[in-house]
Amino acid sequence: MAAIGNQYKIERGDCAWNVASKTLKAQGKKVTNSAIINEMERLAKLNGCQSIDEFNNKYFAKVGSVFIVEKKETPAPKKKSLLPDHVENQDTVARNDNTRVVRDTIVKTPDKIDPDTIKNHKKPKPQKLTPEMEIANINAMDNDVDKIIEYNKRHAKGNYIIIDKKTCTATVYNKDGKKLDSYEVLLGQTKGDDLASPYAKDASQRSYETVPGEFTFSAKAGTFGGLLYLGESRSTCDPDIEVRNDVPGSGGKKIVKDLKVFQAIHGTANPKVRNKYYNNGTLTDNRQSSGCVNIPVEDLNEIQNKYGIGVGSKCYILPEEKGNKLVLQKQKDGEIKFVTHYKDEVQNEKLARINDDLADKRIQKKLLAKQKAEQQELLAKEQKKEEFSILNPKTWFNFG
Repeated sequence: MAAIGNQYKIERGDCAWNVASKTLKAQGKKVTNSAIINEMERLAKLNGCQSIDEFNNKYFAKVGSVFIVEKKETPAPKKKSLLPDHVENQDTVARNDNTRVVRDTIVKTPDKIDPDTIKNHKKPKPQKLTPEMEIANINAMDNDVDKIIEYNKRHAKGNYIIIDKKTCTATVYNKDGKKLDSYEVLLGQTKGDDLASPYAKDASQRSYETVPGEFTFSAKAGTFGGLLYLGESRSTCDPDIEVRNDVPGSGGKKIVKDLKVFQAIHGTANPKVRNKYYNNGTLTDNRQSSGCVNIPVEDLNEIQNKYGIGVGSKCYILPEEKGNKLVLQKQKDGEIKFVTHYKDEVQNEKLARINDDLADKRIQKKLLAKQKAEQQELLAKEQKKEEFSILNPKTWFNFG
């Protein structure tokens, strides 16, 4: 290593990935993709960077740049006594600020505080945070992960997943924002964040992005050794591209009629081919799927069984293109969720149409549920009225 004390000097060919690998080896730790990613995050934070990208751009653009590898702790200097020499050896005591004073000069505080003083002291009422204020506060933050964690501290119902396409990882967090575990994943063949169209009728229009945004696991199935569906198909499909009516399923062994789900998390498809891309020391070959997120079956089972991720759990997929970001947004039906804000306005317009359409469906669903409840309540009242009607023989009394 090109180490200088607790520092590292950039050599030709260095990048954050291989330097993190070197520092792990120097520490005697096991070198895995997950460990390298965590080490890059540690080095970035140690050097005042908000992300691995910022760390790469700041230090690795120029050979010879120096950054910190380990923080060197220095003992705090002993504070000099403020007493003059002629009283230094007198009976003294230490104060909270580590200075010393002659014992006779200490002002004594009363042993007891008047209860009336405590009773009459009014604490200021905390300002109530409205949804609009919360949305503004969250969106003012720079980092997408920080936004998600901060929002979920107030609203999460359980553990959730954040998928980072840049590092090809799926990380499980609890509702307090603590990182519980991280797993390497395979992603869509096409790099980018645009709304995808892997099953377009016209082959020339097909693309295989893993689309970013907030999703809710809506179903669970056994395909590929365990599968979790993410939300509705229209939240990831390009609305302007016609999709085939018949799409291949289960690795092409059968045909699925009327595509209902597009993007999902599932066990590794074609494991004989794809399993070799996990923990092989590089992320350049992790783009393998048609847009779905692939995870080794044993990891997926652990995510579900150990951490309780299942139907109803949230999943957040981070954008990877510069200029795209997640923003918290109130939907047409009042639901608040994270959506992708694209640098490309065409994609923003398409996503707005999709979200409005989904909100309209939710509104219609709630309206039908309300109408059904009202009808059941009216029917129950009619039945009760009929039971006590004088025309009903069941309500007649026997007067002998």
